[in-house]
Amino acid sequence: MNKLKMYEAAQIKPFLGGQFHEYVFATQGEAALPKFYAEALALGFRTIEISDNTVPLTPAQRKSQIQGAARAGLEVFGEVGSKETASNPALLVEQAELCFEAGASLVLVEAAELVDNGVAKPEALEVLKRGLPMERVMIELPGPWIAGVRSCDIEDLKKMALKEFGPDVNLANIDVRTIFDTEAARVGLGTAGPL
Repeated sequence: MNKLKMYEAAQIKPFLGGQFHEYVFATQGEAALPKFYAEALALGFRTIEISDNTVPLTPAQRKSQIQGAARAGLEVFGEVGSKETASNPALLVEQAELCFEAGASLVLVEAAELVDNGVAKPEALEVLKRGLPMERVMIELPGPWIAGVRSCDIEDLKKMALKEFGPDVNLANIDVRTIFDTEAARVGLGTAGPL
């Protein structure tokens, strides 16, 4: 059994990260995307992420690309935010709404948008909570690839997200070494305290 089938048997949706989609779009243009979608399906992927972390998309391009991937038979996870420049949280909500309208089933929020020099931005989480259906949003946890982020900063944002959105919040980028701690925190054990 290949890895993709093992994940699916465990009810885990593996997906191609947005950087692959961005690369095809940046180097070969929009006309190459249908071939990329077909290849993803041929490899066994049923879900892809469409992001603009490093290759900016206009709202029309974001909508068109999500719809194109969905027409090809893929489930789409949209991603909002940038790895390089901080966006207004209201813009993240606007971009997420566009993703949902275009057919994305889930939206990931770029981790770099949720920290400032490693420190969690509670005001950004509050704007997301007020503006989006959080059961369809995945909060990316930051990592050492973001300047100024330390292990304790990752834990702080994780605890803040659990307190703000509840124990069922969708979290991404959980270090495998912290899975047990994360699940304990979801049920109110550990330093996050009762939720």
